[in-house]
Amino acid sequence: MPVISLYGAFALNKQWSVNARIDEFSLTYQQYHGGITVLGLNLLYQPFRHAGFGIGYTGLFLNVSATSSGQGEFQGKFNQNVQGPTFYLTGSF
Repeated sequence: MPVISLYGAFALNKQWSVNARIDEFSLTYQQYHGGITVLGLNLLYQPFRHAGFGIGYTGLFLNVSATSSGQGEFQGKFNQNVQGPTFYLTGSF
């Protein structure tokens, strides 16, 4: 499935960095059309060589629609958005 992703990270210094990403998936099949979009923006603090802490904001957006041109006219639409803060731990080696 085709997914388009853009990701970028920037180190502010040895302990702090910021990153952002967007992922987009879209598909059309017969009378169905939909997509998923994920957005994220994070700030990472890594006080130790192999461990760090992060805080960010993430959004997940789902969109699906369907139509039918048969005798039983059918139209449907589904939209779901989930957004909020994220807290996480990181490990590196």
